[in-house]
Amino acid sequence: MNKLRQTAFNLKKAIQRITLKNIKSFIEGYTYSFLLKFYQKYLTHIFEQVDYRKKLVEEKSPECIYNGQCKHCTCKTPELFFATKGCSNNPPCYPEMASKDEWTQFKNLQSCQQ
Repeated sequence: MNKLRQTAFNLKKAIQRITLKNIKSFIEGYTYSFLLKFYQKYLTHIFEQVDYRKKLVEEKSPECIYNGQCKHCTCKTPELFFATKGCSNNPPCYPEMASKDEWTQFKNLQSCQQ
């Protein structure tokens, strides 16, 4: 009986996490991960940001990588890293996806600081 209550509680929490923003991020993440396989040379800035996001999460919240889902929003990783939204943690593990120009500026700034 106790296990049944726990399962019901977990289901209720999972249903509460189903939001339009999370549904949008799910679709974006899977779409971008699919497109990158075929159009990688045209979407290099996204691919680089996905790698950057993975590294940040590995440093700040490695259990999200090891468990295959974000511990905050429960979205699947690594597909989550392809979504445009930033991490929902406070403080976030990574920012929103940058445009190609914003990403280039960020990389240039980072190389100047090193």
